[in-house]
Amino acid sequence: MTTLHFNYKDVFRAPRLAFSPKKMWVQFLGFLAGWLGYFVLTYFAAGLVGAVTQGSVSCSMLWESYRLAPLGFGFVWWAKIIWALGIAWFVAWVLLADSAVSKITFEQLQGNDFYEVKEAWGFALKNWASVVMTPVAIFLFAAFFAVCGVVLGLWGKIPWVGEVSVALLWALIFPTCLFIAFLLVVLFFSRWLAPAVVGTTKSDTFDTIFECFSCVASQAWRLVVYSALLGFLMVLGGWVFFYFCGQAFVIAHRILGAQWALGMGQKYTEVFAYGLNLLPPFRMVLVEFLSRIPCCGGPLASLVYGGGMAGLPVPGAPGVNLLFHPTGEAMGMLPLAGKISGFITGISLWLLFLFLVSYPKAISSVGYSLIFIVLTKKKDNKNLLEKKEKKEEWKMPEVPKAEETKAPEAPKPPVPPAPPAPEAPKPPEPPKK
Repeated sequence: MTTLHFNYKDVFRAPRLAFSPKKMWVQFLGFLAGWLGYFVLTYFAAGLVGAVTQGSVSCSMLWESYRLAPLGFGFVWWAKIIWALGIAWFVAWVLLADSAVSKITFEQLQGNDFYEVKEAWGFALKNWASVVMTPVAIFLFAAFFAVCGVVLGLWGKIPWVGEVSVALLWALIFPTCLFIAFLLVVLFFSRWLAPAVVGTTKSDTFDTIFECFSCVASQAWRLVVYSALLGFLMVLGGWVFFYFCGQAFVIAHRILGAQWALGMGQKYTEVFAYGLNLLPPFRMVLVEFLSRIPCCGGPLASLVYGGGMAGLPVPGAPGVNLLFHPTGEAMGMLPLAGKISGFITGISLWLLFLFLVSYPKAISSVGYSLIFIVLTKKKDNKNLLEKKEKKEEWKMPEVPKAEETKAPEAPKPPVPPAPPAPEAPKPPEPPKK
């Protein structure tokens, strides 16, 4: 069992514990499963919009704009519901992956370094309701009070009665709104704490909600400071990991695209540019999101779109940039074999991108597992690592045996009664005097 300090020092273990192929693979599978569902539902919604509205939005238009990461801001209201289902699908799988990584981390801290990925996913899928429904339940709780406020606002439109009643209820309105603000804070942290709570304690939905409220209410200062420290470690660890991966990428690009007899030269550049064209235009996606942020979103979007961010040019590949689509000159006129190779390259680059972002996400999952263990020690004086968890072993259900039909036994012949035993002779009586 790993010995912890039960303070901020334990948060620094997150980058080291997260740098594990097992944990990164689990996070990658969560991203992949979530993205597949999101991709299918978003393009399905775009196809329905195109069929109903006759060309206002179509799959081809969405592909030209966003490629593998489509956005549905321009959909009609009913298509946005389908798009929202795709987002919910993606978030649910990311939460399940977080709980699986938290379970692997917990087993590793207890000394079980051979806990398998299959077991972790089985645990996450078995306890999916606790992981997914905790943020949903808190959101619905906050939404209930918000709907009550809307109803009260409609009641306040009634002349005299409504105005006076709302004024009299101000003593209850302010505490209720303050409680809604507290619920929103708990909702934010439940996104990160719920997988850690389930992965370390195997609690149900009610207990998970209680632990989220308890951590925010009784350990708010530590939770905020530890979260900020973990965010810094995520950025730092992710930047170092991306830097070395980028150097490996540049080495491969220079070797394969070298202008010599053994290198592919211009053909590699054209194939790579064609594959890069399949990736979503990260710059335009970023601009689309920033433009939706109130107050500060407009200036930030103008900064990104107007040239404040020069992009990520690839050395030795003119016209190729990682933030927007390559130019037609960079793509060139490829034959069929080159287009097939470019398509495979693009899919590989997208999967590589999902794997790269799995490391900082694994830092987050591991870090919040450590944070919850520390906070539980502080608020409950209980070391979760000392808790002996009963390991559940799956056994093959026993198949009931068929009753054997026995042949009827032949009747036994009656046994004759035994003859009575002869009585012993009585001794003679003595003579009477």
